[in-house]
Amino acid sequence: MLWTKLEEYQLVFFSVDQVIHNVRYYRSCGFLMTIATPKEYKDFSKKGLANNHAYSLLDTCIHEGHRLVLIGASNYIKWEGKWSDLPAFNEETTSTWRNFEKKFLEQRFSWMEINDLCERVERLIVCRYHEDWFELRTEEVQLNSTKPEKTLRVTLKRRCTLLIKLSVQDRLKKKSDASLVVGLINIHRVTKTNQIGKLILSYTVNLHFLDRSPENEFVETDSFDLDPGNYFIIFTFISNKLPFEYEFIIKSSSPIDHISYDFVTFENNLASHKSILEMIESEKCGIEIRKGLVLHEYSRDNFLLLMAENKTKDPIRISVIAKVSELCLFHGIDTDYLVKIVQKRNGPLHESAVYLTIPAKSKCVIGTLWTFSGEMKLEKQPKKPEVSCKYWIRIFEEEMKKLTEWEMELMTSKELEKYIYRNTIYKPIPIE
Repeated sequence: MLWTKLEEYQLVFFSVDQVIHNVRYYRSCGFLMTIATPKEYKDFSKKGLANNHAYSLLDTCIHEGHRLVLIGASNYIKWEGKWSDLPAFNEETTSTWRNFEKKFLEQRFSWMEINDLCERVERLIVCRYHEDWFELRTEEVQLNSTKPEKTLRVTLKRRCTLLIKLSVQDRLKKKSDASLVVGLINIHRVTKTNQIGKLILSYTVNLHFLDRSPENEFVETDSFDLDPGNYFIIFTFISNKLPFEYEFIIKSSSPIDHISYDFVTFENNLASHKSILEMIESEKCGIEIRKGLVLHEYSRDNFLLLMAENKTKDPIRISVIAKVSELCLFHGIDTDYLVKIVQKRNGPLHESAVYLTIPAKSKCVIGTLWTFSGEMKLEKQPKKPEVSCKYWIRIFEEEMKKLTEWEMELMTSKELEKYIYRNTIYKPIPIE
């Protein structure tokens, strides 16, 4: 497939200014754009647009102070409203065209004011198109937290322009409770000892499992340049982990005879975990909340990661409750509104303080939060992270000092230990 769908917007949720700005931006990037009309449109002044039909969006201009877009029809049902009589192209462009070509142009192309488009069109679809690019497909990878992790290693013999496409296998056959899978495609250098090295690039991935459209089987990165060398390409989950089968497609603007690949096997989730840790630590975002215990918060796009680092000689048990919007989903740590639900139902008090154990001289990702990313952003504006939160942090050893003798006996009973302690979502890694 030469094209990949990047975005699909329901225009009713966005202002005219947002739409025209992004249309101009996508056109400057060389992306393909189409618009779709509603299945039924009761306004008889629609002036030529067909119901439940797709049109190409080809160009933009300003004419007498009005913001116009050029619409192309795949049939002869074109826009016939205001500004539709303007020529699609100037005389210099069409001077060498034959009469039937000019006639064809008049029948299928028309200018339309952006306000009319936003009023009469339901969706804007944006696709990336790579003509004459070369593809190298890898074998299928099965991502399962109970099995060793097979990680793609790519070798480049010369500098080249690439993009990485992830193809989800058998998606239509899967029954998943997850409507949205949020993950990352991270690219790292390979160290001399064949370990995960410096993070080179990172891309956020959103996979919609409820949308069964074939084009949603693919997600891809932007194009980028890489120097000769060895690289790990790692897909990892931000949302809840689930059994996952995928294939990487390496696309290159030049012939692929200089590209080779193989797979390296790591312990369960180790490659994914190290990749995320490298990404978080590259931001130098740690805060020491007590001597020897550092929390790192990494927030980007529509997700947030929380990492704990224990630099002491003893294990530390920590409880983290995040105050977030109820629209956020979470994994690994609890949120304040979940705790409130437990308390309203007169649940055991200890369920509001579940402790995670961070072994001595170790670090690990202890929690992830994510949300649905549906906002159309103006490209020239700073992109603020969509997820932010505050935390209520408790250290088990410090909390014990506050308890009475009777409460201490209760807290150390084996019956309650299974409720108080919980494993971290990733196995802690020793601090090097």
